[in-house]
Amino acid sequence: MKGGFPLADMIPNVERSFVLVQSDAVPKAQRAYRVLDTFGPWLPFVVLGLFSVGVLAATDRRRAVLRGALGIVAGMLLVVIGLPILRANFIESTPADMLSPAAAGHIFDALVLSLRTGALAVAVFGLVVAVICYFSGPSPAARRTRANAASSERGASPC
Repeated sequence: MKGGFPLADMIPNVERSFVLVQSDAVPKAQRAYRVLDTFGPWLPFVVLGLFSVGVLAATDRRRAVLRGALGIVAGMLLVVIGLPILRANFIESTPADMLSPAAAGHIFDALVLSLRTGALAVAVFGLVVAVICYFSGPSPAARRTRANAASSERGASPC
């Protein structure tokens, strides 16, 4: 071998395959994955567009943003709360002779880590938007909070 590792030529060529999972549901899961893989990147933009149209069509836009943000927070929290239920279902439906329950749980956790993280991040962002909308509104609590912040700002000594 020119400039390579000469002992590598002695490694035999092995062509073996082994079954990881055998199920009639694999083609259905592959189809669902392909659909999600195709449309998944577009879904956030669709949601943002529908959110924007709803806010623009509303008569009280601040309240529409507040309620929309709270709706998004509720949806993301449902996703986060639903994941442990789905995890338990996944572990129960995995045959023990193919995969141990602990391994099935680790596989599920690895598969949904970015989903859980993203859902929590969107929920926090939605909560921040909702809090800003609430405290910028005309409610007595919001007015009182703004007045207290303004008076404490005037009474604070410069650094």
